[in-house]
Amino acid sequence: METKTISRQELYDLVWAKPLGQVAQIFQMKDHVLKKLCQEHTIPLPKLGYWQKIKYGKAVQREELPKTKKEIPIELLVDKKGEAAYFKDSYLRRVYELKHEDSLNFEVPAKLGSMHPLVKRTKIALDQWEGRKSFSQHRLYNGPEDILPIHAEAKLRPRALCFMNTLIVVIEKMGHQLISEYGRCHVQMFGQKTEINLRQKFNRVRTKGEHGYGEESWVKTEKLEFMAGPSHDQKRWIDKKTMVLEDCLPEIVAWIEKDCRYWHDLRAKQDEEKQLRELDSLRQKEQEKAIVDEKNKFDQLVKDMEDWEKANRIRAYITALEGQVKSGSDFTADKIEYIQWARKKAALLDPLCNDRDLDYPTLSKWD
Repeated sequence: METKTISRQELYDLVWAKPLGQVAQIFQMKDHVLKKLCQEHTIPLPKLGYWQKIKYGKAVQREELPKTKKEIPIELLVDKKGEAAYFKDSYLRRVYELKHEDSLNFEVPAKLGSMHPLVKRTKIALDQWEGRKSFSQHRLYNGPEDILPIHAEAKLRPRALCFMNTLIVVIEKMGHQLISEYGRCHVQMFGQKTEINLRQKFNRVRTKGEHGYGEESWVKTEKLEFMAGPSHDQKRWIDKKTMVLEDCLPEIVAWIEKDCRYWHDLRAKQDEEKQLRELDSLRQKEQEKAIVDEKNKFDQLVKDMEDWEKANRIRAYITALEGQVKSGSDFTADKIEYIQWARKKAALLDPLCNDRDLDYPTLSKWD
């Protein structure tokens, strides 16, 4: 599968240089697809009778190409045969890509050849369960082992097993897997899970009973129905007159891939937002801590200043006391010891004092 790009101006020049059918042959696409492509990109087309007028030499007027805010190249998907296709919807584009992927085989065989181990285990478990339970109870299979979610009677079971076998092979070739959790089966892609189920379609019929009260019953059909997603938001594919379930396999895989990718991107975005919130919270805490640290630092400065003033006032007092003691008659050991103790206290209080274990003179040194 190749991608070919063309600008609006180039496509505009082509559709006004040649009839639409000839331009469609160049790209090997159908006329209505090319016309829709031009409409989606606001490219005007010649009106009816334009080419007839040119053929007979009559005057014609060419409609100008409208300007757009942003010129986006037009992407066309080209297969090996050279046929081009255009899809505005990314889901339909992915379905087309999967259908033309050589490594993937979406053709469901009529009979099973080599069975996937999970399919084989499912077949054995359901055959054994069928022998013990009625079909209505079988639809609520809750056996001891994890098997594929196939709820169909014996008549439709081979077809259901073939379908699931092809689905598993395709998913594993794409690098993904099936996992079972809590009795439910999921397809896991990009680290995200989508629940799947395959069942026989039942129609609900409402009738009135003998006494006029409404009653309802379930009538089984010969159709298979595949469901993907949680029970409250399921995507369903069912057999139709024009298309059987097996033909929808590329659409099913594309939808599961889209669903898992959506949740993967959402989780990644949520994780990124969580990291940003945590980073903002960390920055806020750092700012708050810086404010507290600044306040504590300033408070310590004020305290140091006050302690320095107190220490100097104590020293001045001790100096005066020492002079009085030396000149007076009360020169006693208690006075000297008190003066030494006071000087040490002043040294401990003074934040600028480097030697707080200073040994002051004893009484004997003053004698």
